[in-house]
Amino acid sequence: MKELLAKPVMFISNDELSALCIYLNDEYRKGCPLVSDNEFDDIYLAELKFRQPNHPLLTHPQPENFGVESTQVDVSDRIKHAIPMLSTNKAYSVDEVSNFVARCEAAAIEAGVEPSSLTYRLSAKLDGIAGKLLNSGTLLVTRGDGVVGNNISHLLENGLVIMGDGSKDSVGEIVMEQAYFDANLADKFAHPRNVVAGIAASRNINEFALKALKDGAVRLVIYRDMPVKTVDKETLIQHIDLFSEKFKEYTQYPTDGLVIEITDEATKAVLGSTSHHNNWMLAKKNHGETAIVEVKEVRYQVGRTGRITPVVEFASVFLSGCSIERATGHHVRNILANKIAIGAKIEIVRSGEVVPSCLRVVSVSDNEPVDPISCPCCGHKVEWVESNSGELPLFKECQNPNCSAQAVTTIMYHFKTLKADLFGEKTVEKLVDGGHVKIEDIYHLTIDEIQKCGLGAGQAANLISEIERIKSSEIADNLILASLGIHKLGRGQASKMLEHHTIADIASNGITAKELIKIAGFGKLISISISDSINEQLLRLNFLIGQFSKIVDTKSSVPIDTNGVLSGLNVVFTGAMESGSRDEMKARAKQLGANVQSSVNGKTNYLICGNKVGAKKIQEAEAKGAKMISEHEYLIMINK
Repeated sequence: MKELLAKPVMFISNDELSALCIYLNDEYRKGCPLVSDNEFDDIYLAELKFRQPNHPLLTHPQPENFGVESTQVDVSDRIKHAIPMLSTNKAYSVDEVSNFVARCEAAAIEAGVEPSSLTYRLSAKLDGIAGKLLNSGTLLVTRGDGVVGNNISHLLENGLVIMGDGSKDSVGEIVMEQAYFDANLADKFAHPRNVVAGIAASRNINEFALKALKDGAVRLVIYRDMPVKTVDKETLIQHIDLFSEKFKEYTQYPTDGLVIEITDEATKAVLGSTSHHNNWMLAKKNHGETAIVEVKEVRYQVGRTGRITPVVEFASVFLSGCSIERATGHHVRNILANKIAIGAKIEIVRSGEVVPSCLRVVSVSDNEPVDPISCPCCGHKVEWVESNSGELPLFKECQNPNCSAQAVTTIMYHFKTLKADLFGEKTVEKLVDGGHVKIEDIYHLTIDEIQKCGLGAGQAANLISEIERIKSSEIADNLILASLGIHKLGRGQASKMLEHHTIADIASNGITAKELIKIAGFGKLISISISDSINEQLLRLNFLIGQFSKIVDTKSSVPIDTNGVLSGLNVVFTGAMESGSRDEMKARAKQLGANVQSSVNGKTNYLICGNKVGAKKIQEAEAKGAKMISEHEYLIMINK
């Protein structure tokens, strides 16, 4: 890895870059960073996002030890989360925050909530390690990969201070007091987070970190008990930078931006979540550095779905700690509308993990912008993708289903989703060039056929071995469905679908938009798109089901008592609950046979009310004949 660190990132291959980023991430989360935060985010991770936007480091919550099991934490201390601990989606500009607000308002309309009534809860984004406190404050688990975390309860035994109510299950951030770090550890560690990461990754705590624990400087700050400010849309957009500065000024721990959360529960339910993050929450980070450059070239590349995206190239410029030579042009319409062509001067920005992008055009040139009429990979005709809003379309797509660029990214995405190794870009390119352009083709490959594609005997044997490994291992049905690469059908949405329909039923009978719309988080337009795409790939889905011998079924993995006390009842949860998180209470209600709804309708039997229930929600329940009961009354009902 030292040799790779010595190379300019542009000369590192895709496979090397992937391995290096995983390695650097591992070391960072152990508390032993080999490069600075800025170097990792602005050079290596940004380059990874540019080349491999679907890499697990970018699409999944980042675990403490991503590449391999930690050698410091025993495997027996790995604990599966009852409900996945998700990461937080990030934004770096006011425009991105405005887009988030627009999505919230659209979801509010779908939920029957007046968009102008929406408010947003703001809090400091603490810079530490996420942890979940369980069993009345006796068990502490890291987020890990979002599904399985490490048991770090030894920190509780060594002096970790709980900031907030730790008597009930809670999620929070393990952080170190900034003033303590500055006074005692700044000459020994680069950042307070490094100390926290180190003590979370090993039971053998060094003397400095152990003293910090004993001195009460390391704390678990419970998110729900943190200071917050609630604002409307206009105040949020107008003063967002001021709020970020004020939270940082009055927070005694390291901060990394501002967390924005929609407060309306019905809107939250419509927004839902992905396998990576909750769609109703956003972390606004500070804007990156900018530079004005002259465009040398605009070239187009092809993604997994055939979408054509522009890349703007320019003379090397030093920005955010590294030299960069290209930035994303976002979409074809942006290039044409803003006349981004050779000779134009543009302002670019690089922020954190985000690949460099065009902020604005400073001056245009006499050259005309390039409007792609054919695919840069296969030469096939490209066409505009019609916009659902009726506005001018933004994107163009290659219409050739056998486009080799699409085949490469589709195959790579499939195997990454199934958590298979070795299927890097260069490897898959050779397989596709050899005529193996479909996912099914890869499963049928022999060692001889792989070697004919230009790969060595050893690599060929390893690929076959890896395919056999995933075929014989336990694999969740949502991963198989998500691996089809259908737009807007990631692991999270696939799990929601498979709670209601088994993968075998879908493969046999397909699925309709009407069936999807009934599932929380599936809107009308996306339901039509997803159902059409699934039904087009039924042959592939049936093929994949036949390849795996140990498919874990989502619908049956959570036992449902068909004779439970809530069997056949439609229930809605609203307000702030005291006996557990909303997701935990919904999961328990489902186990007891209830159909948990996202909002009240004519079929709702019970509206279960926690604290701070809005008047509008109560009026809706009364108008639609739903019975309102308190959380306490609900608990008596289910525990009879």
